[in-house]
Amino acid sequence: MKLKHIAELTLGNPEADFWIIRRGNANQVGRPTREYSPEHIGVSVTRPDLVIPNYLFYVFEFLANQGSFEAMAQGTTNLKTISVKDLKNIPLKTS
Repeated sequence: MKLKHIAELTLGNPEADFWIIRRGNANQVGRPTREYSPEHIGVSVTRPDLVIPNYLFYVFEFLANQGSFEAMAQGTTNLKTISVKDLKNIPLKTS
């Protein structure tokens, strides 16, 4: 299962459950935040029967701390960007 099967990811969504930092340095890109910005990728859980939004927020924190988004990020040394398409295809293990 991929993230796109349980959540909707969009730009400019002030009503999302939380947001992913889309643009910044290598340490910022991919980190979840509770603060809205039109530049951030909004994550809205569409399958709350499978995952709680707060849990998914902490999953993204874990992935960011593990450096999972550094390989996905494109750009120069000081300005990296991650795409909605890349995030939608993050595999999630269910069991």
